[in-house]
Amino acid sequence: MSRINKTAPLILLAAAFVLGSSHDETQGLKYTVVADSLGNPGAGVRLEWVEPSYNEGGLFSCSSRKRYPDYYVIYADGQKIGTTANTFYCVFDPCRAIEVSAVWDGEEDYPEMIDLSPTAPGFVDVWEVNGDRESGISFSPFYEYIYTCWMNDVDNQELIDCYFTDYHIGFGQVPYYLASPGEVSNDSGATFLPDTGWRVTGVSDTLGADLEAIQIAPATGYEAARPVIVGEVYAIRTQDDCYGLIRVDAINNANGEVYLTVMLQPALGLRWMVTK
Repeated sequence: MSRINKTAPLILLAAAFVLGSSHDETQGLKYTVVADSLGNPGAGVRLEWVEPSYNEGGLFSCSSRKRYPDYYVIYADGQKIGTTANTFYCVFDPCRAIEVSAVWDGEEDYPEMIDLSPTAPGFVDVWEVNGDRESGISFSPFYEYIYTCWMNDVDNQELIDCYFTDYHIGFGQVPYYLASPGEVSNDSGATFLPDTGWRVTGVSDTLGADLEAIQIAPATGYEAARPVIVGEVYAIRTQDDCYGLIRVDAINNANGEVYLTVMLQPALGLRWMVTK
């Protein structure tokens, strides 16, 4: 799945007809999420693109001889990170956007870009499983959105990726836990919910950094539930291999409301979380 943003300047098109020669920019840029050299999943991307070419004699020439780029330049967040003569390249340093441009006779063409940024941090209010409002949290990489929903509505079972519980009836116990919906069958405070049919999510330990300082979510160390500490950030790995971050901003023990700041990486399998 690629999110591509490409706008060809009109002046290039006009010049092609005036001068009688033209060549294509890099096209068909796509990516595959890959592991690093240690086998950690979601650590990088392998880029691939279609090799551009043009007739050596010009746009209206009958010559069948093709010209191809000298090489390609790779940029990450606007900074040059490498060159290659191949039509593929691997990037392992987390970033928000990658660009590839072809070089012809020492001149760079307009680049093609892939956007790999996570969603902007957003605020979400959710309730402990025994609270009076929505208690389920759903990550939607397709819509690039995180939303809340009722856990006691069976139609939402296949949507919910995590929830908060104190493992007791009511919502006044400490600590609260950030839990996978698959924990419902072990949750003595959620006996009113079905035991089966829930998604399975992994929750990391505290990440020890502010939300926007985290460049990449951890590859391992996910468990079914973690006790939460206000102010700390936790990574989420959903059943669909979507990664996200949750910061617990505050907890209201009087009504079970939990205040969060959340974000997700829409590229499935990719752990990059660079926001700036």
